[in-house]
Amino acid sequence: HSMGSLYARSYLKRYQDHSIDQLILMGSPYKPVGLRPLKALLSVLSKLKPKQKAQWIANATNKTFMKNIDNPKTELDWLSFDEDNVKEYISDPYCNFPFTYSGYYNLFALLDEVYNHNWENNQSNLPILFMIGQEDPCPDFERDGFNQAILKLKNVGYSNIDAIVYENSRHEILNDFDQNIAINDIIHFIKK
Repeated sequence: HSMGSLYARSYLKRYQDHSIDQLILMGSPYKPVGLRPLKALLSVLSKLKPKQKAQWIANATNKTFMKNIDNPKTELDWLSFDEDNVKEYISDPYCNFPFTYSGYYNLFALLDEVYNHNWENNQSNLPILFMIGQEDPCPDFERDGFNQAILKLKNVGYSNIDAIVYENSRHEILNDFDQNIAINDIIHFIKK
């Protein structure tokens, strides 16, 4: 899910050993405009202050993700329509914290890696399922980021790709109002 979908695509790109039978990607982030300059800045900051929390990046990200949320109750309503889920996330010290400069550098390096052109593909028929909440700002529907993620894999030769958009969900599909539908879709995909 989310950053995990980036790690999964990185693994897929690096290791063409046929060890993956199926792949499910949820909440896949888009490649933001200005990725490379920001990555360069973070490279410097991560060397100067690797363990310093980068609160300004967390704030800017949340502000961007919140711009289309009507009547928000928290700064993290972009995560889910389910208010209890958002409250639980906010109160969990293992969830609600900004990355360090080093952490953000690694995240942006990962984004750059999965969207660049140096892919080889030895598993063109690998079943891949993209799952996304219709109101998830992370894939940036306005800039067609969700389709860009799918097209990236199609352009490197993956031909067995399905996508499901969940109408009543934001970023955390498995903790939102469509969770039972999403779980059933996962089970169905795995059994295929």
